Amino acid sequence: MKNSVNFFSFKNIQLFFIVLIPITLFISIKLNSIIIIILLLLTIKDVITNRKTGVVNNTKLFIPPLLFVLSVLIGFFIDYYYGFNSVKTIERLLPFVVLPFIFFLGIKKKFKTFRIILIFSYLITIVNLLLIVFSTTVSIRNMFSNQFISDSWMKYGTEIIVSDNELSPNGKKNVIKLVESLNEGSHDLIYKLDEKVIPDKSYIRSVFIKKAEKDWVFIRQYDGISHKGIWFNISKGFVGKTEEGLIGKIESYKNGWFRCSVINKTDEKASTERIQITLVNGNGNYKYKGDGVSGLFIWGAEIGLGETNKSYLPSEYNFKYNQFFRENLLGPLDIHPTYYSVYIITAIVFFILLLFSKFKPIYILIILFNIIILLLISSKAALLSFLIILGFLSLIYFKKSKKHFLFLLAFVVIIMTAIFTIPKIKLRVEQSIETVLNNRNEKLSTYKRLLILKEVLSFNNKDLAFGKGNIFGEQVLKEKTGLNLNAHNQYFQALISSGLLGLAFLLVYLLSPLYYFNNFKDWLSIFTICLVILFSVNFLFESMLNRQWGIVFVAYFYSLLKKDIA
Repeated sequence: MKNSVNFFSFKNIQLFFIVLIPITLFISIKLNSIIIIILLLLTIKDVITNRKTGVVNNTKLFIPPLLFVLSVLIGFFIDYYYGFNSVKTIERLLPFVVLPFIFFLGIKKKFKTFRIILIFSYLITIVNLLLIVFSTTVSIRNMFSNQFISDSWMKYGTEIIVSDNELSPNGKKNVIKLVESLNEGSHDLIYKLDEKVIPDKSYIRSVFIKKAEKDWVFIRQYDGISHKGIWFNISKGFVGKTEEGLIGKIESYKNGWFRCSVINKTDEKASTERIQITLVNGNGNYKYKGDGVSGLFIWGAEIGLGETNKSYLPSEYNFKYNQFFRENLLGPLDIHPTYYSVYIITAIVFFILLLFSKFKPIYILIILFNIIILLLISSKAALLSFLIILGFLSLIYFKKSKKHFLFLLAFVVIIMTAIFTIPKIKLRVEQSIETVLNNRNEKLSTYKRLLILKEVLSFNNKDLAFGKGNIFGEQVLKEKTGLNLNAHNQYFQALISSGLLGLAFLLVYLLSPLYYFNNFKDWLSIFTICLVILFSVNFLFESMLNRQWGIVFVAYFYSLLKKDIA
């Protein structure tokens, strides 16, 4: 009789918590901290055993992470000099001490690095699959429900009531009634998730409206610069007062419905647009005291590029693709898109190297699927870093294997094609390029990063040489930029906090794996160099080591990759 595998052995329990560390990062930061503490307790015995037997002897591996911690300590003492307390900043850096302790002195060669990264990469793929399932479920559910019921719509001086009797333009019972409150003033329903738009372009927003007690409705646009609208009579079906620069049209549909549309050209500095539906008493006014019962029926609001509405579709065909992009796709997770994109790229690179060592069609499917998720999240910094990594791998495999080189080239073509053909991705890239070239789009993150860059370079030489502290440095930067943001650049963050010495310590830590892996021969060396590139590029756009999503992930993989050397 064969011996059964004991899944609850002490070793397997340790492995379980090791793999959970990066996975719990995007579920709950508190849970992630708890997992690290549990793993630390589980490895104390191994640490004691390894020390007694003299197994551990390569303590120089601790130097790079401790140097980075020292750079933050320099900022702490500078803060203390200026009267600030940055103890919390120091506390956040415990993973740079705890994780090397676990990997170098505890688990050491107990677990294969390959196996841990393999499990992580599969788990990332599974999570991505679950995200697609979630977004598909939400989209299908929304096709058969009224969009105004969701939390995406803010009510000011109004309330919504689900109507059981009224039929929508396509004959379905998914209509709501917008009812005015008893308040004096404006009675609005506003879509709070502003739509990303291209400056200086025409956009059309429309909504289906049917008379109840109210004869008039006021539909407005807002692009962050201008806030104007048009009055519509939904009793007789005509356009009323139209504010300057707008075009209005009204179309009749069955069951007594009218499709009211407002067309405007966005300002040259605009980056977003929204729909605002306002109950009114007549043509040209919008503030009054409501009666608490009067209103109108609404259904099917949308906004689009151009001056023509899309062909009307019944709700069962009205599939909303926004649910599959950016924050909407990541809705179930508690994480910033850029950080999660870094995690995905780590998994993709591993599967690429796995594919090149042992060809399996399933690996190609996994790589392509994860690339699709990466594109849907559309982190510009992550996509740039991934393209650079693919360029590096292409150089490595150009002479080693033409077949592998062609695979890499195909991945590059897929990404570039998506960037310049998928409207939402293309828009994000075009806006960033335009912002860099023409200093426009003040609301975009690219503009804010350029402003931060300009202000950091305006620091006097003494401040940049010696630093201004972790807390005080950020405060000075916020005063200079007028933005409540950190440097959004890890190199600048180190420079502002602890000067040139802090920046030097950061670079030592960032590049430290290259000291051990630089032969370009085995998968671990190539994978390690790819991670150094990944972190180096993303450090240009995010202060990754100031947030636990980045702190734990970087400390985890740098410790994992070096553990077999100890």
